[in-house]
Amino acid sequence: MSNLLEAALYASRSLFHYTSLESLISIVQSGSIRFSHLRSLNDPREVHLGQEKISKFLEGMGFLPNTPEQAFHVSLLKQYNHIYKNIEIFGISLTKKADSLSQWLAYGDGGSGICLGFTPSFIYPKVIETIRRVDVIYSESDAIEKIALIYRNYQDGWKQKYASIDPLINDWDPEEDIPLEYKGALSHLYNCVAELSSLAASYKHESWQHEEEVRYIIKIFKFGTPGMTGFRIGDNLRKLGVEKVEYRAKEGRIVPFVTIPLYRFPVEQTSHNPQVFSVSDIITGSKCRADIDTISCLLESSDFFGYRIRESSCDFV
Repeated sequence: MSNLLEAALYASRSLFHYTSLESLISIVQSGSIRFSHLRSLNDPREVHLGQEKISKFLEGMGFLPNTPEQAFHVSLLKQYNHIYKNIEIFGISLTKKADSLSQWLAYGDGGSGICLGFTPSFIYPKVIETIRRVDVIYSESDAIEKIALIYRNYQDGWKQKYASIDPLINDWDPEEDIPLEYKGALSHLYNCVAELSSLAASYKHESWQHEEEVRYIIKIFKFGTPGMTGFRIGDNLRKLGVEKVEYRAKEGRIVPFVTIPLYRFPVEQTSHNPQVFSVSDIITGSKCRADIDTISCLLESSDFFGYRIRESSCDFV
């Protein structure tokens, strides 16, 4: 297969981000993208709707006393109620829809902005295990089915490894010298809560289904008491130079965010491998006054290559 054909097939799996010219310049010149706090986005039900479904599912489960199933359920409820309040989800919203009129109107500066296409390799490899891709779910029944699947998988794992221990209902201090099997069980419960939290961030009301949204999300911990809280950056992000959560003002709100580096190499290292390019497409809105040559100069000045650039075919009235 030729490099050109390989690049075309790879780019066909691109996801798209509609934004303003100002944001395009910031993304290109910094070589990074913002992962914003999901609760600060345009849907006031972000994350809450998914957490409501999870809580209702967990509260509705019941088991015979003194069984591994009960020990898992009691332990999970304790840890879920303790942990999920301290997990905050940050992410970037993308869509499968290129050059979509509804997306231009909602997110592309009313047609004056840019539709930016990212290849599947746009996330820097060093954080790929930290950042998770989730395809947004718009069906309540599908969301509940996924919650049940996560629950059953971790319940089965508990029965195989930790069936002999009692329910973990204490507030364990990680620094305490607790039995090794308890540490393993706590880690098992934490992973279950983390997966459920990711699912909560991937469920939206069916009224948003037209957006065909895909998200890349990351978990950041929040500690403290109401009015005295702070975010804590994990080691995986610190290795990339992400030291703190930043803030910006938007529509009367303060939006926390972190900047995540794009995966981009100098052209001499990538001329024979189109898959490492992070940007596949640049589509200018019908009302965008920036000319294509200037946009191309902007990208190439920051070592972005291998992209396609064109004007939108959407008509604005």
